[in-house]
Amino acid sequence: FRLLSSWWLTKWTDDIITHEKSQLNTTVDTVYWAATYSAWLASDFLWNVIGIWSVAFWAPQASKNIHNSLIRRLANAEISFYDKTPMGNILSRLSEDLTVLDYLLSVSFIILISRGTFAIVSILTVLFTSYLLFVVLIPILLVFLVIQVYFRKSSIILQRLESTSRALSVQHISSTLNGLDSIRAYNIQAKFLRECHTTIDYNSTDKFALKFATLWYALTVDMLCSLYVTAVYI
Repeated sequence: FRLLSSWWLTKWTDDIITHEKSQLNTTVDTVYWAATYSAWLASDFLWNVIGIWSVAFWAPQASKNIHNSLIRRLANAEISFYDKTPMGNILSRLSEDLTVLDYLLSVSFIILISRGTFAIVSILTVLFTSYLLFVVLIPILLVFLVIQVYFRKSSIILQRLESTSRALSVQHISSTLNGLDSIRAYNIQAKFLRECHTTIDYNSTDKFALKFATLWYALTVDMLCSLYVTAVYI
């Protein structure tokens, strides 16, 4: 719909220029062009509303099903599972990972749909405008795909490191709270406090590394866009 509205606006402008150059007595049917253009805009708005509403409706349902399935599996798990699995991993899955599913995943999906649609519309617009611009776009897209693959592999590794360090931090805090009476009895609060700060520092390091990698990726994509705009200008 966005592509059609842009195309219609171009045709409307060309029709006005044609009438001005031909110096005809006929006038441009403004109502017809404006009504059709408004219809395309309304369709685009309605499509966006339907997409956002669908994600807002189905995302909580999907998160609820995943949460219920996770609780059911934990309740039916064998005792040996809890002997081998650190409690920090379980608490991390029930807290931070579910937060990602509840909020970040749905928001990222909406952004993916909107930005992906905009990218496709932009590429089609460039293709219909001039094939030379599309020829310039092809090598930049290839470079973008290479950077995307490289960033994706790095991001997965950094996310795993962050999840592991977060689980260790949660495990340490949980163990400290469960054994708080013994810690106070032996007067070793300072030792556990230092260990807590160490685990949090490790998790913060991994988290900042992930954020810096994301910023590097965003900066690189912006540079590619600037390179394309420069090439088009030249």
